[in-house]
Order: sequence, then structure tokens, then C-alpha cells
Amino acid sequence: MHAKNIVHRDIKPDNVLIKSSKKVDLGRKVCLADFGIACLASDEEQTSKLCGTPGFIDPYMLNIPEYVDPSLQPIRATVKSDIFSVGSVFYGLLAGRPLIEGTEIQDLLMKNRDIHLTLDALIDEIPPNFASTHSRDLLRCML
Repeated sequence: MHAKNIVHRDIKPDNVLIKSSKKVDLGRKVCLADFGIACLASDEEQTSKLCGTPGFIDPYMLNIPEYVDPSLQPIRATVKSDIFSVGSVFYGLLAGRPLIEGTEIQDLLMKNRDIHLTLDALIDEIPPNFASTHSRDLLRCML
């Protein structure tokens, strides 16, 4: 997907599918679904629109400078935005709970925007028997 210059912009557990193969040697494949808001990374108009699911949105997308000062360049979704979303899904798999929790959309968006303030503590809270040091390092790179 990224090799084809496509940014998904809504990677979340509901959009990750696991496909079983009838051939034993092929095992399982992980596939992404719902490309409804995907776009080309080079599409400046689309990539600067805020979209996605709160709790899985790249926090940098939530610090929208052009609303504070119209002369500033808009922040655009990139491959890194999708990597954050995959990291958020991965965290949920390791921790057994979402990276960002809440019930109200505004609350989720604020926690999502400020996640970098508590990220190390959240990763360190994952029980050692659930996540190796390498898994934690990977999470830190993704998030």
C-alpha cells in the first residue's frame, strides 16, 4: 500500500482482517480493509483533512496549526500517520486494552492529541510476560 503511495488514514482493529489459507504452509495473512478514506500521499488537499477514528489518529494530525494561524502550512497525513495507527493496534494486542480509552469523542481526541506525554509510562505498564523488550522498543518506534 505505502509502496503505491497510498495512505490508509483509518487503521484500527475493525479494519485489520486475518485470512486463513487452506494451504498449511501459507498459514494466515493479515489484510487491511475499508479504504474509504484512503488517498494518495501526494494529494495535498485530502491528506490535510482530519479524518480517522479517535484513538488511532496520528497525534500530529490533531495539532492543526492552520486553525491557529492561517499562514502556517497544514499538517498532512503521511505513511508515518499509518505507522502510528498500526502501533496503536499493536499496543492493544500487547496490553489487552486500547492505547487511548474514553467514551466521549472530544475526550478521546484530547487524549489522542496528548498521548506523547504518557506514552513511555503506558508502554512500561504492559506486563513483561506480554511484551518483550524488543516489542516495547518497536512500539516506541511506531508511536
